[in-house]
Amino acid sequence: MAMTRWLVAVSVVGVALGIVTPPASAAPGKKLEAYGYVVLAPGSSDGSSGPLQALARVVIAAPSEPCPKLSPGHRPMTPRTNPNPTTFAVTVCEAVYPIGESLHVDGLGITLPKVSSKQPEKIIVVGDTGCLNNSDQDCKTEWPFPALAKAAASLHPDLVIHLGDYNYRGTPRTVNGQQVYNGCAVTSYVRQNPENDPGSTSWDRWENWRDDFFRAAAPLLEEAPWVFTRGNHELCSQAGPGYFFFLDPHSTLLGQDPALYQCPAQVNGSAPFPNLTFVAPYALPFDKGLSLVVMDSANACDNPTPVTNALAIYTAQFAGLPDLIQGQYAWLATHRPIWGVRVNQPSVDCAASSGTCLNAVLQEAIRASLGELPPAVTLPLAGHMHLFEAVNFDSVGRPPQLVIGTGGVALAGTSVSDFTADNLARALRSPDTRVLIYCNNNFVDSPAFRTKLPSASLNLSTWVALHDYGYRNVYELAPILDPATSRIAFEGTSLSLQP
Repeated sequence: MAMTRWLVAVSVVGVALGIVTPPASAAPGKKLEAYGYVVLAPGSSDGSSGPLQALARVVIAAPSEPCPKLSPGHRPMTPRTNPNPTTFAVTVCEAVYPIGESLHVDGLGITLPKVSSKQPEKIIVVGDTGCLNNSDQDCKTEWPFPALAKAAASLHPDLVIHLGDYNYRGTPRTVNGQQVYNGCAVTSYVRQNPENDPGSTSWDRWENWRDDFFRAAAPLLEEAPWVFTRGNHELCSQAGPGYFFFLDPHSTLLGQDPALYQCPAQVNGSAPFPNLTFVAPYALPFDKGLSLVVMDSANACDNPTPVTNALAIYTAQFAGLPDLIQGQYAWLATHRPIWGVRVNQPSVDCAASSGTCLNAVLQEAIRASLGELPPAVTLPLAGHMHLFEAVNFDSVGRPPQLVIGTGGVALAGTSVSDFTADNLARALRSPDTRVLIYCNNNFVDSPAFRTKLPSASLNLSTWVALHDYGYRNVYELAPILDPATSRIAFEGTSLSLQP
């Protein structure tokens, strides 16, 4: 089976939380940061499916604060269990949120978005939004997520899907010279969150979540409800405690077992499996036929070296997907791509080079269960790879795959610093230089370039970056091209895959 991989420089981004204002209870002159957001959640008591529910959450940047109420109606909120009050000196409150209404958070000046059960028409997708904050990426000058968030806010989306990896600056690769568990087989488990030392400087903490995600997302805080997926940077060995505290959509308010949606005690040097959490897939059913299925692939090793029990768990999860899909068709949102390509050459045999055609564990789990994705799945969405990639297949059984890992982290094979004032001045010479951009809508008869809405057709990340640097003479070109006959050279890779 062959497939074509097209690389394009594009970001589809967005987030939806609330306004940052001081609560009314703060002492005179004292301002506490507060963020409000709405999370879409599965309403069944086993956490697997509908009815579609929503949860309002508020993060107050101070410990042991009283939970506010939601108005109109002065509806109470309840606190979520804090995984480590030493490193999370915050209060997180939540409440079941009504469909079809927009509520206010009393005393905080936060207005939460209206949630609809109708199939969303304008969806913003983002992945890998965090910042490395090291020599490879300066978060002050080389991190596009804040600018992308501002641009996405102006689109007023109906829904935002985040494909994981929110927290880079707080997730080191090594602790005390040892590599932290990353989802692959190891004989000795290493984590940054020692159970016996809650004050450790390596522990997951609020300040990193605040700086890598919440503050940057501030312009989008009122715009739309969210769907969150867990990335490998949110493994329990890394920023998992914060993910389950802030973002996981399951809740005791929906009758769901909290033990299934938290990190177990982290024991360094032990066998990996008892330290891990595998969240079962769940489906969010919308009207008019769409089921959005969310799969937690954080523990799925990219290479064929899965951690103990992982392959059996993912095989069972894929086998159960047909029972989750309630609509006519489904999208599958997960962090690690089922079919992602790392190479940049004319052809490659994926069977002979599994490391370049990830994800080996997810591919084997599909083969061992259904043999292919359920026919109702028309679009898998993933992040993880720090690029944008559209993968299309020449036979049935594999829907097109989108990889959207361009939300903020330094991109693979390039650098966010390529767009600097000096570099742009050398390349474009003047802010008045006319910049012409080809996008999907310029191509005909090509499955690699799917037609988009005209309002969303510009290369968002390029446009935002150029606009921020003062280049306003930017246009989308009008001619319609056939990639097979155009004189423009397009980059693609033909791949040989296992059946």
